Amino acid sequence: ALTADGRLCLEKGEEGLAKLQEAEELLLEKRKEPSGSLRLWTSVAIGKAYVLPMLAEFLEQCPKVSVDIRCDDNVPNLIASGYDVAIHHSVLGTGTCVIKKLAELPVVLVASPTYLKAHGIPRRPEDLVDHQCIATHSSAVSAVKWEFKRGHVRSGRTATAVVQPRGRVKIADQYDTVLDAALCGLGITLVFANSAIRYLESGQLKALLPDWRPYSSDTAIETNRVQLWYPNRTYVPFNVRVFIDFVTARFRRQEQFAFDPHEWAAR
Repeated sequence: ALTADGRLCLEKGEEGLAKLQEAEELLLEKRKEPSGSLRLWTSVAIGKAYVLPMLAEFLEQCPKVSVDIRCDDNVPNLIASGYDVAIHHSVLGTGTCVIKKLAELPVVLVASPTYLKAHGIPRRPEDLVDHQCIATHSSAVSAVKWEFKRGHVRSGRTATAVVQPRGRVKIADQYDTVLDAALCGLGITLVFANSAIRYLESGQLKALLPDWRPYSSDTAIETNRVQLWYPNRTYVPFNVRVFIDFVTARFRRQEQFAFDPHEWAAR
């Protein structure tokens, strides 16, 4: 039987061997192209507006990689389901996961001209309490809140406002469906700017509270902070690492997307 010192030496030796093997694999991978299948899960809104448009470039750069993608707002057990990567606008993991921030994407408060004609235009965040606000809800979340920030040019101070959206229509676990509900004139909602831009340009939606920027605090439920998740493994497959590097760079570009809601503001 090994002594305590012997067991410690064995453990350290095994750790060192594992690191040497990983280093050898990394050197070998640098000489070859990424290949194999990659399983990706993402929410519908982020998948449609951001991830799918990125895939063509990724697949062109990595012709030996195939992607099995699922766009769904019902978060599965990611590890048990065998996903390599997940991208979502909320925290997904536990201690067995690696989670990294990809970007804080621009979001916009919108409503249809039909709704605004019938109910009026909110001018301040507190006016939203008198409107039909469309938000997503989940059995795991007790209360949703929308947070806004406005900077004062002269004083340099920042004002914040928090609103709990209330309305007669609630969307269960389907972040993307709130956009469809707003287009139908059911109320006011908060969506990714990239998802709403074509409807703003066509006049089907109007931007609201253009001087107030929606943002995500650390306690926000509905958030514009997009996160990437992958299993906490000693060795992450080469094709997964290449994909993570790719989407990280592309989401950084999206974060710099110049969006000014004043251009499409309701008046």
